Amino acid sequence: ATTPPGRQRASMAFDSDRNVVVLFGGDASNSTYASDTWEYDGATGVWTIKMPTSSPPARAYGNMAFDPNTGEVLLFGGTN
Repeated sequence: ATTPPGRQRASMAFDSDRNVVVLFGGDASNSTYASDTWEYDGATGVWTIKMPTSSPPARAYGNMAFDPNTGEVLLFGGTN
């Protein structure tokens, strides 16, 4: 099974329109910052790596939220 590599201080939000958890970035144990995006489907138990056409720079300590009015997951802040 494919799963995100271990990390801490990642950003996550629940997309209630699609019923998936979205994960972005974080800090690996060797203090390198990640810039990958993953989705977790709790119904199937499957993680899927996403390849968005544009993505923010690698970071940890960001905050994410799902906006049901726009159907978008928003990322704010963080540090790299």
